[in-house]
Amino acid sequence: GWWHTFAGFGTWTVEGDWLRLTGAQAETVPELVAAVVGRGGRVEAVVPDHQTLEERFLELLGAG
Repeated sequence: GWWHTFAGFGTWTVEGDWLRLTGAQAETVPELVAAVVGRGGRVEAVVPDHQTLEERFLELLGAG
């Protein structure tokens, strides 16, 4: 089914009329959008999660 195609992109949650994907890698977004559109779906928005400065700093230090 369609779910197997999209399950590997990240974690899906239902929020009202929306399906929200979290945990996707930025480089997979074009492939995901193409797969959704190719199956007749519609992508309303792609909004990257932004790290806080503290999270980014810890990641750069290797502590995150």
